Amino acid sequence: MAVDLNTLSSPEELFEHLEWWRLQLLFPAQSPAQRQAAAGAVLQVLGSRKVVAAVQTGYPVPLGLRVTVLVAVHQDRVVLFDDEGSLSAALDPESLGQALALHAGAWVMELDEEPSLLAGDEAGLTAALEALGEAEADPFSPVQSAAIHYGEPDASIWGVAIKGVKTRGHLHRDVAVLSGEPGPESGVVAGAASRSASLTLRSFGAWWGLAYFSKADMEAKVKLGAQREPTLALALGLGASLLPDSPAPREGAAAGASPAELTPAQRLARALGAAHMVADPRDVDALEGAMSQVRAEQSIASLARCVPAPGTLVVSGGVQSAAWLPEAADAVEMLGFDPQWVDVLAGRAPEPAGGEEIVPKGVLAGTAAAIKTEFTAENAASLQRQQAASGASRLIWARSWKPAMRYTVGIVELLLAALFLFWAPLPWAWANPLLAALLTLDGAWQVWDTIRIEERAKRGPDDTHEGPSSAQ
Repeated sequence: MAVDLNTLSSPEELFEHLEWWRLQLLFPAQSPAQRQAAAGAVLQVLGSRKVVAAVQTGYPVPLGLRVTVLVAVHQDRVVLFDDEGSLSAALDPESLGQALALHAGAWVMELDEEPSLLAGDEAGLTAALEALGEAEADPFSPVQSAAIHYGEPDASIWGVAIKGVKTRGHLHRDVAVLSGEPGPESGVVAGAASRSASLTLRSFGAWWGLAYFSKADMEAKVKLGAQREPTLALALGLGASLLPDSPAPREGAAAGASPAELTPAQRLARALGAAHMVADPRDVDALEGAMSQVRAEQSIASLARCVPAPGTLVVSGGVQSAAWLPEAADAVEMLGFDPQWVDVLAGRAPEPAGGEEIVPKGVLAGTAAAIKTEFTAENAASLQRQQAASGASRLIWARSWKPAMRYTVGIVELLLAALFLFWAPLPWAWANPLLAALLTLDGAWQVWDTIRIEERAKRGPDDTHEGPSSAQ
C-alpha cells in the first residue's frame, strides 16, 4: 500500500518507510578558497533540485576535501520537496550522482566497505591517487594527529598495541596521551584487561571524534580479534547544513521549532541531520543503563552544542579557540571522565609531568621473560654438567635445555602458532600469520633438533661426525 510521506512525523516513522543514502563527495581542492567553493557548489546542486538532504561540514583529507551528504530514498527514488515543504519521491539516484559530479566537480563515492566510484572523472581520480604516491595514509580519511584514551591502565597492553606503528605516548594512571598514527586505541579497546567504561577522543585538527564504551559494553564478551561497537560515537566540531533548513530558534528557545511547527520536508531534513551527524535527544537512549537519566541528558545536550559557527561549510585550522571546547569538557565530565585532558588534546594546556612512557613491546615478550626466569637455574646446572662431560654425555648436553624441556617448548610454540593462525587474536591482520610462521619454524626446529641429538647420543661417539667431540 502506498504511503503518504507527508503524514509521517516522528523519526521512527520516517525511517520505517524510508531508506537513507550516504554519499561521500571527494574533491581535489587543497586551498581554503577551493574547499569553500566546492562545498558551496554541493549545496547549490542539491538546493536547485530541491533534494531533502543533510550535508555535513566538509573537512580536509589527503586527497583534498571530503563532504558527506545524506539523502532519503523511497521506492528507488530520491525524496524532493516543493515550495510548501511537501515531500515526493521523484528523482533517479543515478541522475543525482551525475549532477553532483558534473556541476559540483565531485567524485561521488561510497566508502562503507571498499571505495566505489559512482560518478565523476575516473581518470582524474586515478591520477590524483597516483600523485599521492605510496603514502601510508588513507587518501579518503582524515589524518589523526593525537588521541586521548581513558579506561586502560595496563602499560604492557599499550606497549603491545603500539608495537610496529608510529605512535608514541604516555600513560597517566588510566589515561593514555597518544600522538602519531591512529589505531592503537582501537586495539586496546578490543583486548582491554580493564572492564571499566572507556572513552576515546581523536583529534583530526579542526574537529574531533568521540567514542564512548559503557561498562556493560566493555564487560560483554567479543570474539577474538573483534572490535567492540561504541555505545555512542559522534563527531565534535562538525555540523550539518539542512535542506530545507529549519526556522531559526526563537529568542530564549534552546532547541528551535518543535516538530509540530515544521513542514514535512523540514522534519525529514532534521531527522537526516540527527542520523550520525550531530547529537540528538534520541541519543540519550544509547546511554540508558550506563548512567542516570539526568547525566545522560546533560551529556547529549553538551555534545549537541559541539558544532562550528552557523554557516561554516568547511572546517580548518586547530581547535584551540573553538567555542565548543567548554561543551566538550562538560560532556566528558558528565560521561564520567576527567575533563582536564580536553585542554591537553586541544593544545591549550601542557601534558602533566610524571606519565609513564609507553614502550613498544612484543606480544610474546612477557611469556619469554617468564620462561627465561623459570629455567635460569636449570640452564646453569646444565652448563656445569656440559663442562664436566665428555663423549656421548657431552653430546646429550650440547644444548642448554634438557630434551624433555625442549620438546615442551617446541610443542607449546606449535600450539601458539595454531592459535594465531586460526583464531587471529591480534587486531592487526598482518601480525597473526607472521607470528604463526615464526612460532612454527622455531617449534619445529626445537623438536627436530632434539630428536636428532638424542639419536646421535644413542649411536655413540664413533658414529657421530658433528659437534665438539668429533674434533677430539
